[in-house]
Amino acid sequence: MVLAMVADTAGFKEIKMKITKKQLKKIIREEYARLKSQGLIKESEWYSDEHETLADKKFADAQQADQMASQMRDPENLLDDLEMGKEVQMSEEELQAVQELCRKEGLMDYVFEIQNYKNMQIVKLLDDYDDWNQPY
Repeated sequence: MVLAMVADTAGFKEIKMKITKKQLKKIIREEYARLKSQGLIKESEWYSDEHETLADKKFADAQQADQMASQMRDPENLLDDLEMGKEVQMSEEELQAVQELCRKEGLMDYVFEIQNYKNMQIVKLLDDYDDWNQPY
């Protein structure tokens, strides 16, 4: 059963009427087609970054983090990017692998700047520890 509000001269009054789901879908399709033909609905413009909800952004961020976590990148490539001065977004596991690679390669004087962002870390390689630790 669907409750309908019907306008009359005195205002709105409630009318109880029974309709099936099929009838309701038909009514919605007809109304949608009418609004679309009047130019009140534009299908191609319903979604844009400015209309994206916070929940949509959080969902997309979570999916991206899950995807990155499932596709662990090569620590050597990540370290190469860091050595070229790039900031690299990586998972906790990738960061640990890069730090382990530095220990194995004897690169103990590297200083990492790590910023946590949601489920990811933004990592930047600072100068060598000796250079970073010197007073200016």
